[in-house]
Amino acid sequence: MSRGLGLTMLLASLAIVGVLMAMNMRTNGPASPAVSRATIQAVQVASTADFLQAAQQLELLKAQAGTYAGATLQSLSAVRLVSANELTYCLQTASGTAAQHFTGPGGTVTAGPC
Repeated sequence: MSRGLGLTMLLASLAIVGVLMAMNMRTNGPASPAVSRATIQAVQVASTADFLQAAQQLELLKAQAGTYAGATLQSLSAVRLVSANELTYCLQTASGTAAQHFTGPGGTVTAGPC
């Protein structure tokens, strides 16, 4: 009788530990809201750095040619030049599931496509 009771207590203890671990993973695990926010923020910071690097390249090209029209970018991670005319340009990247764009010169990173 005591052997059956010991096995039952062991299984109940494992079940309780499993439930507690599952509850903890919701708030502290890899799918927690804090981790999701940190991931989104890291992607935004990386995108901003890529946009600024591309903008520097375009400013150098404009200083040489006097226009953004016809400009091409050297290979950058995910940034592509969507449009460029004499005075402005639009850079775009797809980071994660959402596109972001940067309209220059002097623009800021904005959600959505160009």
